Amino acid sequence: MSFKYINLTSKLVIFLFTIVILSCTKEDNKLSNTYSNFDLNLYDKDYIETASIAEKLRYKEFHLSSLMEAVLEINPEFEYLEEFKTAKEEQPTFYLEKLLTSSYKDKNVSLENDKTGKTSSLGAFTDLEGDTWYPVLKRIKKGTGKPKDAVYLMNSYNQKTENEHVKAFILNNDELELLEENYTEDMFLSQSKTNRVSSSFYSLSLSICPDEDGPILKVSNCGGGGGVPSSYDLSTINIKDKKESWIEKADIHQLTQFWDFIESGVYYKSTLNPKGSLIRKVKENELNKNLTVDKFVAGRSAQGIVQYLIFEHDNFPAPPQASVIQGPSGSTFEMRYRSWNKDYDHQLLNVNQSNSGIPSISNYSESKNEIYYKIQ
Repeated sequence: MSFKYINLTSKLVIFLFTIVILSCTKEDNKLSNTYSNFDLNLYDKDYIETASIAEKLRYKEFHLSSLMEAVLEINPEFEYLEEFKTAKEEQPTFYLEKLLTSSYKDKNVSLENDKTGKTSSLGAFTDLEGDTWYPVLKRIKKGTGKPKDAVYLMNSYNQKTENEHVKAFILNNDELELLEENYTEDMFLSQSKTNRVSSSFYSLSLSICPDEDGPILKVSNCGGGGGVPSSYDLSTINIKDKKESWIEKADIHQLTQFWDFIESGVYYKSTLNPKGSLIRKVKENELNKNLTVDKFVAGRSAQGIVQYLIFEHDNFPAPPQASVIQGPSGSTFEMRYRSWNKDYDHQLLNVNQSNSGIPSISNYSESKNEIYYKIQ
């Protein structure tokens, strides 16, 4: 089954308009209804923001696929880049935009070399649902074949089973074609499905980390600061359920909202960005292990209540979810976070207040089926 479905007429029209469309403000980001609404909706951010999960997943796959096709057209030998050869990490990760503009040796790599208009997809994830996401490519396994012979993996979500899974794509006639709807880790390890023993494997995804100089090798650099002197800090986590597909690390994030006091019967709704801040990325072999972290939760001299939530963060199109907890005297606290899954834990913690009926933050720990963590 081919991943691309747009007919030739639609492709021609879209090619002429997409460069303008995706650079416009969302208010101007509309096409006429002359052609298939389903095709054109892939270029309409206003529509996508209120679309079904299935259409949002399609939107993500379409634009990540288009960008990778553009890379393979403009920079087909990108693995010759020095960073790929000298990276200390086994799985170097790059912004797709950099692979479209990074020249090497006698190769002149430029967006001006795009003959199909696919690089217009660079704007597809900018100012989307109140956030900006950065398309990235990670090498999962280095093979001996060229990038055009590689297998490209994308994380997806099955609404019926409520589980994340992996799709596999290969290049066919200059377009990424769906090879396997549910590409399992066993398939990857045996490579029985593709019979591409010498192929490299890459994953295509979105990052919340803004583009910086050089390749992304440590995405956690954008996760925010650690603890500060005279503070209560998250010091230990033990993740027992990764809540991710096999190609992804678990992005463990936290949200902290401080309230000076609590009034009876008030509904407190946090206004924090639902992506929160990164605690750390957890790999499969780190599950069920106490991991030392250093993440600020509250100042030791403060007085009030901390609304605290810890969760596995997922990028677009994972939906914002709401976690609600009942406080004292009929008060209610709501906090929103972006994930395919329910949060690991959500608590109210007392910071230097007496008789609040809320557990103290000092040396607080929680152990559940999916997580253990400690604040001290």
